[in-house]
Amino acid sequence: MELPAEDEEENKTPERTPSQPGALTREIWSESDNGLAEFLVAALEENGIPARVELHEQNASVCISSEDEARAREIVSEIVDGAPPE
Repeated sequence: MELPAEDEEENKTPERTPSQPGALTREIWSESDNGLAEFLVAALEENGIPARVELHEQNASVCISSEDEARAREIVSEIVDGAPPE
């Protein structure tokens, strides 16, 4: 007896998007290291948190939605400070 093939699309976790366009306004990190900012955004997105880099004169900021702030700050702290999750 053959089992029906599972649809790969059904098994994918849906990608989260912010509830409103432009909702990625909560700044959670800002430094002069653009490379680290891009890395943080990639880490946040890998954990299902939409994020973006906002460039200012000599600083780069990482912005997320306010609903993701607590988890995003925890992830950033783990990366930047080497702090284990609480």
